[in-house]
Amino acid sequence: VEKLFHGEESDVFGPVARIPYSDLLNNNPYVDPFVLHSMKHYGFFYVVDVPGYNASTELNLMHKFYDLPEEVKANIEIRRHNPANPNAYRGYCPGLDDVENTLQYKNLYNIGPHEVRAPMTKI
Repeated sequence: VEKLFHGEESDVFGPVARIPYSDLLNNNPYVDPFVLHSMKHYGFFYVVDVPGYNASTELNLMHKFYDLPEEVKANIEIRRHNPANPNAYRGYCPGLDDVENTLQYKNLYNIGPHEVRAPMTKI
């Protein structure tokens, strides 16, 4: 449990769960309550011990991507921004252009497997 929740009290993200990559791949039910707690309270959890992961390489690749011209990135924008893209929620989403009202400007790239929701059942 200490490996899943650790950090100094002064570290605001210290209580966020750190889930080993292998546990996610193996559907280890032990981590479920930790994931749920972190998602409810913080909106995210950390994935740790990813084989071959290098933060410097990731940062360099992100810089290269976000430095591309807008017209290049527009080719992979989500359907809301690029109707030609069939993908509704995975891909590039350009920053908000209403900074005065929203007080934020964010570009993001949403990645991950496509998941099909399980059918709803009545209890």
